[in-house]
Amino acid sequence: LVTAVLFLFFNDLFLLIFDRDYAKVSKVKINFINFIFTITQSLTIVIGIKIVGALLMSSLIIFPAASSLQIAKRFRSMIIYSLIFSVLSVVSGILISTIFKAPPGALIVAINGFIFASCYTMNKIFKIK
Repeated sequence: LVTAVLFLFFNDLFLLIFDRDYAKVSKVKINFINFIFTITQSLTIVIGIKIVGALLMSSLIIFPAASSLQIAKRFRSMIIYSLIFSVLSVVSGILISTIFKAPPGALIVAINGFIFASCYTMNKIFKIK
């Protein structure tokens, strides 16, 4: 649902984030986009905290974005990398936790940390950005 909303309103959201005045001149419905974005964020955070807890939720918000910032050159690719890193860390964390009978939350955070460290290292070695 969040991904669908993000891609549906991507251009308007992009304009609003980077230049509010230009978005207004371009006849973007600023209040509507703000409302949709706020509702989407709120629902994601509230549902996430209920399901996985506050610490893991903050990890799922911060790590994928920080990782994608290390390697993405454009805003759209940053969003795509963030989605990939989020899904990859959650799915692999849950799979590894079922195999080794370990807590999934800690594994998801550890995988997120590993992904960030890998992206940071790649950025420093290959001068991606």
